[in-house]
Amino acid sequence: MVGRLVGIVVVVLALGLLGERADASCVCGDLEGCGSALTCVNSRPGLDCSPPAGGVCALVKGLPNATTCCCGCQKRHGGVALCVDKYAGLADELDGLFAAAAAAVAPAAPRALPLACVPTGDVAKAVDKAVAQGEKKIVQAEKACQQGNKGAEQAAANASGQAVDKLKKKIDKLKKKGVIDAQCAEQYKALADQYLTDAKATPKASTTTTTTTPGGSTTTTTAGRALTVDTAFATASGGQLTDGQVLCLSQITGGCVAAPGACPMVHLHSAAGPSGTITVTVGTMTKGPYTDPESTGMHCGYGAVGPGSGCGTDSLPACP
Repeated sequence: MVGRLVGIVVVVLALGLLGERADASCVCGDLEGCGSALTCVNSRPGLDCSPPAGGVCALVKGLPNATTCCCGCQKRHGGVALCVDKYAGLADELDGLFAAAAAAVAPAAPRALPLACVPTGDVAKAVDKAVAQGEKKIVQAEKACQQGNKGAEQAAANASGQAVDKLKKKIDKLKKKGVIDAQCAEQYKALADQYLTDAKATPKASTTTTTTTPGGSTTTTTAGRALTVDTAFATASGGQLTDGQVLCLSQITGGCVAAPGACPMVHLHSAAGPSGTITVTVGTMTKGPYTDPESTGMHCGYGAVGPGSGCGTDSLPACP
């Protein structure tokens, strides 16, 4: 485990931020005696499969941020892809929590240790145990998220944080024995505290509330959703937006959220169809209108939609 943690230093340095992902999820295949449904092999959680008719590939075994996971084809219930993306981010953070980042190379990289504090010996054993326990709880949280069981999801996510939080007591014992110095011990404890906070917050990053008025109309608001601007949209915006820029869906008017289909991820289209447009509000300015830049081929529209830290509720509908 620690070898893997140290090995991802290159990723940390390249991204400058733990938890960011170039790829939202694992690829479905065979894993530790678990065989994926044939229609999901080489696919990803959240993509279409059958049977059952209109089904979706869903994680059965493995971490959502791993290279390979085991998937079954199950009846679709809206949030599979968002759940995988949400917990892939938390699993990435857990995997990289005690990795090192050279300050001279990545001075702004958060939640990373100086090279002098990389876990070795008894410290490494304690870290491995905490991370392994946390990973098991992340898998449970992701599955509860898919099932729409918010209580179980929150409890499992909290437990992943508590597994890391227990590490603080172990670190104190190792400090008293002289195994780890006081400065590194404090940094470990600060990282554990931060992860516990993130684990508590993650289940709330993508929640849906449906309100029905006496007249029968229904409004759905979803908290924490964001659009990551893709290359096609950035180009079509004429330089007003940049590739990889993150926009809260609450800033966007005229869009609809599409489930994975030919596009391998949850994404944004114009609610008015291929010739329709969206506008984006940034501060007091409204930018656009922007025509859907990609409505054929892979057709990922304006870009991927996923959990957005700090984003307020939005009411963008699902695409028909």
